[in-house]
Amino acid sequence: MKKILLLTMTVLFSLSANSQTQNNLAGIKGKPASVKMKPMKAQTATTGDKIYVREPMHPILQRNSYNTHTSSTFTETILGLTQYDFQSYRSVGRRISNNGDGTLSTVWAFDWVLNHGIGYNYYDGTNWNIAPGNITTNSQSSFPTIDLGTSGEFITFSEYGNGVQLGQRITKGIGPITKSSIGSGAGDPGTRFALGGVTGDTIHVVTKTGITLDYSRSIDGGLTWIDDHIQIPGTGPAFMYGVGPEEFNIDARGDVVAVVIGGYTNDVVLLKSIDGGVTWTRTLILPFPLGPLYNPASMNTDTTGDGLGEMISSNAGDVTVTIDNNNICHVAFSHMFVVEDIGDTIISYYPADNTGLNYWHEGMISPVTITSAEDFDGNGFINIPINPFDSTETGFGLYNIGLVGQPSIGIASDNNIYIAYSAIDERADTTAWKTAMRHIFITGSSDGGNTWSYSSTINPSPDGDFQEAVWPSVATLVDSLIHIIYQRDLAPGHSLSNNTTQAANNILYPSEIVYAGVLANTIVNINETSIGLSAIDVFPIPSANFCYITALSFTKATLFLYDITGQILMKENFNDKLSLNISTLSAGMYFLDIVDSKERRVKGKIIRE
Repeated sequence: MKKILLLTMTVLFSLSANSQTQNNLAGIKGKPASVKMKPMKAQTATTGDKIYVREPMHPILQRNSYNTHTSSTFTETILGLTQYDFQSYRSVGRRISNNGDGTLSTVWAFDWVLNHGIGYNYYDGTNWNIAPGNITTNSQSSFPTIDLGTSGEFITFSEYGNGVQLGQRITKGIGPITKSSIGSGAGDPGTRFALGGVTGDTIHVVTKTGITLDYSRSIDGGLTWIDDHIQIPGTGPAFMYGVGPEEFNIDARGDVVAVVIGGYTNDVVLLKSIDGGVTWTRTLILPFPLGPLYNPASMNTDTTGDGLGEMISSNAGDVTVTIDNNNICHVAFSHMFVVEDIGDTIISYYPADNTGLNYWHEGMISPVTITSAEDFDGNGFINIPINPFDSTETGFGLYNIGLVGQPSIGIASDNNIYIAYSAIDERADTTAWKTAMRHIFITGSSDGGNTWSYSSTINPSPDGDFQEAVWPSVATLVDSLIHIIYQRDLAPGHSLSNNTTQAANNILYPSEIVYAGVLANTIVNINETSIGLSAIDVFPIPSANFCYITALSFTKATLFLYDITGQILMKENFNDKLSLNISTLSAGMYFLDIVDSKERRVKGKIIRE
């Protein structure tokens, strides 16, 4: 069985002058594809020129509507270039800070004379600067994140040989960076931080060290660390086996701190503190079906005893969290199927998974799926070309996600929520590379995440169809604009990919780091075309032989009953009420999915005693 492995290398860096254009968001109607075939494993051949996706989707992560595209306006600026075109292993860090005074600060990873470095650009309210070279004094550094506090501009990054580091300058956009270790400086590549506290100078940092997740805290802008790589309660060996590179994220607002953790074989978990990081509460958002202590080095997904690993529903580890103005946490991540046979020591994933981008906020029982890669031509498939150079390789870029992923969340003063993400766009032209392109999409909610607008692309004309766009990072503060930074180039995939053709197409060629300012009021437009969640009642819970299901807003619908692996066990016609015979089911939890003729969906669960 072939595995997706993470590779590292260094390449050269070059820089470009800025350019700025006005663009319209693409406005083409489409819907996610229906599917009848199981996903392919990583790096196996496609079937024909199609990638089939699954429909209906796993009920834990159920889409609440089929989203289409609206038209909007955005402004774009190329901030600089990178030849280290691998901005993240999993989750997307905060690469852009809306400083609240009309200025913006941005960072990204690039190569600097064969050493990883950090690019930086600053918007002073009128103009972007010419992007400087490595702002970390030519150290071999990477995976930066940025935020602004009252005592200056802060950047965290990983530095070869020195672990996680904190960069600071008193005046944003100007002057040298003062560098210091975060606590003991321990940590693997990839760290996340957020600023909080009354004065905005309390630094909260989460770092992967080995397989553990460490937490560090400073209340004086990094001068001293009162917590130095400690373990947050709820993350120890009694709760989880471990955490992978950048399978976590963090946000802070005042004394409220939120950390979210995911991963192919992890639960999705929220850790929240309301006292500035002193005490924490733990909320399970989505369980990994085989348990939180799954160890890929010694375990497998053979749940039937047939010697072969079963396909298990999970998450892609690209988790993100943002706290709104009412201190409610909003979480997003993408779905993933994984498998591990007996004797394997590394989990494998299904890169052609298209079961969606998932959203959750505090108060929800389980996540809902709000969007996925879309079937624009309506043929029932996501169109993926065969790689003409090597048909055993995937016909799309590999980023440790499925066809949709890498979400990032911003929130406005009115609590409107905006999520940017990367997804396969089958409308893109593939003639140059015979490989499908990803583009950046945005969806929004004006009612706290209960309903979502149709998605829009920030796909620049005239050549956007020929470009790959990935790793969007949204400034958590949205004003009249949604501020986004992302990576874009002509060749799908990246130079570190173990898809050899895609790596060769990208190595030594620069990628653009792009800023897009999208008019917020063109995204959140909840109207009669948007579909929300509908209430469902299941009685009794638990049930013995019969359960009674009511969803009054649904008529002429179809009900699907799934087990925890996603297998369909029953399919029944549904007309607002149903008595369901479950006497033949084994004891345990099962999931409901009701779909009506207007493609609206509602989910629920049954417990068989």
